[in-house]
Amino acid sequence: MPMRLLDRLIQGTGVVCRGGVLLCGALVVLISIVIAFDVVARKATGISIVGVDEISGFILAISCSWGCAFALLHRAHVRVETVQLVLSQRICAILDLVGLLLLGAFVAIVGWYGANVLNMSIDMGSNADMLDVSLWIPQTAWVAGYLMFVIVAVLLFLRSAAALLAGDLTTLHALIGSRSAVEEVEHEKQQVVAH
Repeated sequence: MPMRLLDRLIQGTGVVCRGGVLLCGALVVLISIVIAFDVVARKATGISIVGVDEISGFILAISCSWGCAFALLHRAHVRVETVQLVLSQRICAILDLVGLLLLGAFVAIVGWYGANVLNMSIDMGSNADMLDVSLWIPQTAWVAGYLMFVIVAVLLFLRSAAALLAGDLTTLHALIGSRSAVEEVEHEKQQVVAH
């Protein structure tokens, strides 16, 4: 696959992931307002909104799966890089590739089991406990986040492996390497300027 095509695909997944996390963020804010209202209403009147805890659980699960894909694209996952500080840049690049491969494989396994749960819910026609909502609806969004993560991981792995083979360690680091303290500061400055 040509590198330009991989770069475009990575950009495209970035747009999809950004849309997903913005929607999830809006849902988290909305459910937080509903929960706050529910707490006040329950205290004042003794009446509670049915299913708020279920809906918040759905939103949390969906937000986590989509947020992980977004974090992968932006190199925002937490890493322990003590060993990388004493290794050569090439060895660090190889370790970054191996780490990406292992993380992608782990999330693929989690997504596989999530897809099995989704299939069982569809086969059995399962509904949420307190709400009359088919479980396949929130579970589809949840599994889609894991699928997006795996797609992002594969694209980043292919592009980073191509960069490693071409000897372009700078590009590899920009794609999947740990952010240094200086990079973190620059990233935060860009975020402030952008807003």
